[in-house]
Amino acid sequence: MLTLAHVAVPAARAQVSSAPAAVNLRAVINPRLAVVVTPGTVNFTLAPAGGVSTGSTPLLITTAWSLQQGTNNVTLWAYFSAAGSALSNGASNIPSARVRGSVNGGAFTAFTQNSPFGAARSLRIFRQRIRNNNRVGQRSDTLNLQIDTTGLLLSPGTYTGVLNIQARAI
Repeated sequence: MLTLAHVAVPAARAQVSSAPAAVNLRAVINPRLAVVVTPGTVNFTLAPAGGVSTGSTPLLITTAWSLQQGTNNVTLWAYFSAAGSALSNGASNIPSARVRGSVNGGAFTAFTQNSPFGAARSLRIFRQRIRNNNRVGQRSDTLNLQIDTTGLLLSPGTYTGVLNIQARAI
């Protein structure tokens, strides 16, 4: 009977574990600075004899950031690539000094400021100080545009140009 009991009971097995394999984890959040502008086109109807024309719609500009320690401010600029030809039809040019912007309903100001992106053809939209409590944030601004063609002898045609909007964190 003892022999029979020994056969019916399964043998005990010892558990074996490996040594732990260590995995180092590393997570990084890179600094981020982004600008989104809508709409992508603003139309103007220029007066044939010259005058001030207002853009068809204001620009809505959203600036978002996630910045590291040591960053002191965020500045947003709007600028043209060339001061003498913000808009052109190939035969005539409208200089950047004749384009004006109104930030958040303020006074219209010509694009004649110096910026890190375009000397004497820029307009500062905002400058915001960065502290520990706003290292991650965003803001929205509006920019209305005007073109003043008073006194310019412009040839008829369609004038096109590109307004660049760019943020900088330092």
